[in-house]
Amino acid sequence: MNAATHSKLSLKPTVLMPLALVLLVLVIGFFSGYWGHAKADEGHEVWVSGILAAGFGGSLLGFFYVLTRRVEKQFALSQAELRESEARFRMLVESSSDLIWEVDARGTYTYVSPKIRELLGYAPEEIIGRTPFDLMPAGEAERVRIVFSGIAASRQPGFGVENINRHKDGHEVVLETNAVPIFGPTGELVGYRGMDRDITARKQVETALRQSQKNLAEAQRIASLGSWEWDIVQGDLHWSDGIYRIFGLSPESFGATYAAFLQLVHPDDRGRVQQAVEEAVAHGKPYGIEHRLVRPDGSERVVQERGEVTYDADGNAVRMVGTVQDITDQKLAELRLHQAAKVFENTSEGVMITDADQRIMAVNQAFTHITGYGEDEVRGHEPTILRSGRHDGEYYRRMWADIQASGRWQGEIWNRRKDGADYPEWLNISVVRDDAGAIINYIGVFADITSIKEARDKLEYTAHHDALTGLPNRVLFRDRLEQALVISRRNGDGVALLFVDLDRFKVINDTLGHEAGDLLLQEVARRLIGCMREEDTVARMGGDEFVVIQKGVAQPEDAALLATRMLAEISRPFSLAGHEIMTSLSVGISLYPQDGEDVSALLKNADAAMYRAKEKGRNGYQYYSNEMTAAGIERLELECDLRQALQRDELRVHYQPQVDLATGRIVGAEALVRWQHASRGMIPPSVFIPMAEDSGMIGPIGDWVLNTACSDAKGWQAAGLPGLRMAVNVSGRQVGIDHIVDKVAAALKNSGLAPQFLEIEVTESVVMQDATRAISTLNALRDMGVTLAIDDFGTGYSSLSYLKRFPLNKLKIDKSFIDGMVDDPDDAAIVMAIIAMAQSLRHTVIAEGVETEAQAERLRAYGCDEMQGYLFSHPLPGDQFVELMRNASAPDADVKVAPGHPCMATAHGIRAGVA
Repeated sequence: MNAATHSKLSLKPTVLMPLALVLLVLVIGFFSGYWGHAKADEGHEVWVSGILAAGFGGSLLGFFYVLTRRVEKQFALSQAELRESEARFRMLVESSSDLIWEVDARGTYTYVSPKIRELLGYAPEEIIGRTPFDLMPAGEAERVRIVFSGIAASRQPGFGVENINRHKDGHEVVLETNAVPIFGPTGELVGYRGMDRDITARKQVETALRQSQKNLAEAQRIASLGSWEWDIVQGDLHWSDGIYRIFGLSPESFGATYAAFLQLVHPDDRGRVQQAVEEAVAHGKPYGIEHRLVRPDGSERVVQERGEVTYDADGNAVRMVGTVQDITDQKLAELRLHQAAKVFENTSEGVMITDADQRIMAVNQAFTHITGYGEDEVRGHEPTILRSGRHDGEYYRRMWADIQASGRWQGEIWNRRKDGADYPEWLNISVVRDDAGAIINYIGVFADITSIKEARDKLEYTAHHDALTGLPNRVLFRDRLEQALVISRRNGDGVALLFVDLDRFKVINDTLGHEAGDLLLQEVARRLIGCMREEDTVARMGGDEFVVIQKGVAQPEDAALLATRMLAEISRPFSLAGHEIMTSLSVGISLYPQDGEDVSALLKNADAAMYRAKEKGRNGYQYYSNEMTAAGIERLELECDLRQALQRDELRVHYQPQVDLATGRIVGAEALVRWQHASRGMIPPSVFIPMAEDSGMIGPIGDWVLNTACSDAKGWQAAGLPGLRMAVNVSGRQVGIDHIVDKVAAALKNSGLAPQFLEIEVTESVVMQDATRAISTLNALRDMGVTLAIDDFGTGYSSLSYLKRFPLNKLKIDKSFIDGMVDDPDDAAIVMAIIAMAQSLRHTVIAEGVETEAQAERLRAYGCDEMQGYLFSHPLPGDQFVELMRNASAPDADVKVAPGHPCMATAHGIRAGVA
């Protein structure tokens, strides 16, 4: 090919397309080649050989081509031009900030750029013939091999492969590798080309950032601090882990929104918080507010919340950021400090507190009164400001030597007032140390040392004893129990913990007043102490709950003997406020070590056993057993079922007839609720009624019973049965509700039942809890035309002055007196007294729980008006009660009941009548 031909060379279109494709495909590679053919202007056919060099970022490094005349097979380019192209290519490669390399199919380096010196400290000739994996830790090499195998298998370039390499001097270098697999004409892998970039610094920054974030999170955790960000426009609220921790929530179970956050704020603080946020948004000022929040478990925390608003260019609030810090412990500490400050300021002795360097931090008013120096004048100074000069240096050296050795010093010393006058004082210096034993404060108290000791003793006593009873409080109890457990572990004997609860204390307290309740607690404490040995401890936990620590327990029966003594002692009558009071105890017993190995476990298990004693009827003791845990779970399940009993139509109303003793006529019926559980069968009222009262379900259940009873009574009248008085018992939880009058009125209106056919029963203890309010409620019911009765009369603590003011129609004598009336003269006397009192007040008297003919005869003799009980009939479902009424309404009816029927006949016969 001559020069002319060379200058006029034109490539066929058939070669231009492949060359274009070469440029596109190989732009991510390092080196590549192509062979094609073309024709010169004169028609000579030539071969075209091209070499493309490109960076991994897509920058073209160079393109080199050689044309060879097919016939002459000579290079079209001169050797000088080729060398120039190669030099240009080498310059581009060697000036690259990245390491350029090529390996064969075995992973052996066939080329590395000089950048290897800077990155890894090796000369290129030291690397040729080695593999990249030789420069990596063993585990890292295996991982990268797998990555490269994946690149070859996918036949696609691999980008951003991070790998750790060892520098020649031994330190580690993190590289980011981009690699292209190279394949031969038949598709076999022939090697890889690629480049490495040093990202060690970037990884260090990333690691530092992660560590910083971790440190921040840990700092927030330690500080009980969390951060939040609120996108006001989108409504998104983002919480840090710290806030979830403070609120007792998890991100998985709680979606953080502003509205949801407000619901967690204590209802009494919610308005203030919302106002603070709104004002911050409106005025652009940061806000800070303390408020309470309520966790899902019901516990309250106090937090310090701060927030700041960000605005856009148009002045619109778009974002708010802030923090929430749990300051509950701080507030409690502040309260304690406040209390301590009150004592500190009001003591008559001068007090001075210094830091570890003996610099005065605080003094009280007595200090100022005695020395003449104000706190501002002495703060930061050493106590030497008070020195009189009467003592030499040796005196003070001995004093401080004693302080350092024993932690305290006391003695007489002369000091000087601000006006220059010297005065003697009895000074007591004490050392305060932290948990690690380092000195943090010195406390000096001067004046009358006797008064100071008394004040300290009183403060110590107050901190560890119950103010009402003088018994050890919860703090001292825990300390003594822990000591007892330590001694028990050493000696091998046992310890018993008895959890004691006073039965029916609330009734006594509400009826006779808190003053009488306090007197009762004091007397109970005195009697419990009388049951103890000197080495045992009785403490008051709060309210009417006490705990007893019994040491040296050789066998479980020892605890039972102590419990029996306590039960007997408390069962004796108490004389309080002119009343003779009877009460009892429920005692739960847990034993160390079988029922628990620490204070918390023993206390929890003894408490559970105490509740079992209450369930068993009170006035007794129960040992803890593992079955109690299962019983507690069953109770929770039953309570959950009770909440759905109404919706599932599982509740039933049964009716027990009330009979006129003189005529034998059925004059009324008491509506009694029953629970027919879908899987457990009939649940006794003694089980689910207390549960309903505790859970708040008694209100809906009571309303349902009231409406059902009124509706049934009206339905029976419409069916032609004689009109009866329907008695409905109202729970103590209901009678305290202002809307009970409205509910009774609604039940009468909805059912169409006339008021004179409805009787509302309330217990004696309930009306005496708030006699004034009860009178108002009962008067409203009486004005409506409803009959009113006092249930369980004689078991409470009625005041006769109140009783005559109650607008009552009937007194119902409690079954407990009827049971013993025939054999017990005291019970008989009580029954006669109640009947006589009721007659004098013009009240009807009904006896409940009549089970024997002897009881019925005795009641007739005493002049009792009515009775109800198993002697006449068990409570019956509505249809069976209607059957009983129809039989009793028949002419000359003398009710005969088949064996097994729940209704039992009386020899006098039963007739249906009108109340």
